[in-house]
Amino acid sequence: MPNDSRLPDGRRDAARQLAEELAADGLRTARLAESLAVKTQPSEDFEQALEAVEAAAAPQGERCRVAFFGESAAAGYLYAPEWTPAKALAEYLGGGVVDLSRTNETLAGFLRQLVAAPPAEIFVVFIGNNWELLETPEISPYAPSTEARMRFAGLLRGDSWNGAARHAAQTLAVKVRRTLDALARFATRYGSQVVLVIPEVNEEWAVLQPDVLRPLARQLPGPVEPDEESYHKMALLGSPRLTVAGRRLLNEAAKRHEWRSVDLREVFVQHKLRDNEAFLDYCHLTSEGMRVAMKAVALAIQGEAGIANLAPAPTLEALAYLGAAVHTAHRHPPTEGKKELIVRRLQEAVAADPDVVDAFWDLVEARSTPLPAFLTAAQPRNLASPFRLGFQHGWRWDFVDADLVQAIGVVLAENGDPEAPAKIATRFARFLAVGETGRELAQAPFLWDPLERFYPEAMAFADLDERATLRSPLPWIRFCLVVAKPAEVLLKLTLRRPLPADDSVVLKINGESVAELPACPTWQREQVRLPAATVREGLNELEIRWPEIAGEALDGAYATAVEDLALGRETEMHPVYGEVAAITATVAADEG
Repeated sequence: MPNDSRLPDGRRDAARQLAEELAADGLRTARLAESLAVKTQPSEDFEQALEAVEAAAAPQGERCRVAFFGESAAAGYLYAPEWTPAKALAEYLGGGVVDLSRTNETLAGFLRQLVAAPPAEIFVVFIGNNWELLETPEISPYAPSTEARMRFAGLLRGDSWNGAARHAAQTLAVKVRRTLDALARFATRYGSQVVLVIPEVNEEWAVLQPDVLRPLARQLPGPVEPDEESYHKMALLGSPRLTVAGRRLLNEAAKRHEWRSVDLREVFVQHKLRDNEAFLDYCHLTSEGMRVAMKAVALAIQGEAGIANLAPAPTLEALAYLGAAVHTAHRHPPTEGKKELIVRRLQEAVAADPDVVDAFWDLVEARSTPLPAFLTAAQPRNLASPFRLGFQHGWRWDFVDADLVQAIGVVLAENGDPEAPAKIATRFARFLAVGETGRELAQAPFLWDPLERFYPEAMAFADLDERATLRSPLPWIRFCLVVAKPAEVLLKLTLRRPLPADDSVVLKINGESVAELPACPTWQREQVRLPAATVREGLNELEIRWPEIAGEALDGAYATAVEDLALGRETEMHPVYGEVAAITATVAADEG
């Protein structure tokens, strides 16, 4: 956008300052930066929230015993509102707990909640899982903001790849310390105590990114620090969780302010609670995890915990485990063992309440109908059932959910319905099967796992244009081919391999190699016929397997990516294994 005198002074000043910084760094973008009406993501909201805490008047009215703050793990995600950690704590304390926890809570949101809270003797604060994901999103090569991308380029130039993550960690640490120090002053001013709950994470989800991912920076001399802990270096969508640095910040704050703290890692080890017993997914607690955690909080508050009957209804337990299976399908990265986790959660749902299989079928119907879920017959039927699937349970989804659907078939067959996989296949074949007119597979709903994309493309950013092609940050990408019966299928593919490669692109169907295609850096059109013997009724897993990337193919790629960022362009800090523009599938006419 050209320079415009109508821009607010702050915006013009920001652009001018950025231009000066880039010019001082020797970049060739000074004029460009000054001419851009750069988008900003200011921290005014956080600063205003801090000011509100400092200026807050003394709370009026009768004090409650406990004001309970936190993020989705504290809010009882997948059990709420019927069963939550705050309700469990109230049972142990004999009441007096006001629940102020919220899903997707930020530090600014927590501070505003603190000001709005009723007067309380004790603040229980259970936060930390969202920090890496929500507090510094502008420090990323994928940030929608042009200014943010240009600043990120400066970080990469100044201290290479690791420096960007260190800068993000330092920025986050300052925000966290300022937040917790403001909490300390607020609590002291009004005579309230603080109990800090330090979250724990599920080690089964500890490695957020598949081993095959590698940033372009790995071609540079010197070590590249692991990517698992830093969202700012990830290629795939990760999961909210407390990092090592976040744990250290919480422990430091507890020591600095002499707060009582409850470290859930220690609590779960003491109770010999395994990960799959304590967690539904990456950080959200099972009912047993809540019970054990909140008993420890009650002990920290009053030295003893009352006897409580803490057992959610079997229907709610089953619904939570079903939600965990769906959440695993939607958020667990495409790594080995994902399907087994989904099956386990579905099995636990059936063990809690066998009638939950009705909700399984509701999900199958919703996913196999070419309509939004709320327009299907499954919607009113499910809403009238004891197993009401809502937004938090993943009811809304734009894709086939192939891993989840196949896992449902497996679990139903194990529990008295051996024909379930065949019935599911018939259901999908009825509504989504490829016909003589063809179907486009390189778009919703036919991506096998939508997370097999760069995370900005797996999410909907309002200020980022959607790409016209699918790009693979992994050596593979998979699609869902649905057929009504075994028949020859013609595939017309438009694809390319941006980086040079010696090997071919391999096409697989249901794990079996069926064709090899040239790996060309320019767009190419290919046709492949899948023999009838290789496909089956219902869901078929179509996989494109890209060649491995040789180190010399990345020569200069890191420097080019940094230059693109410095110009405010979108770029990638991880290699693109391949790119797909279209995959059209048609079934040959029945000559009989």
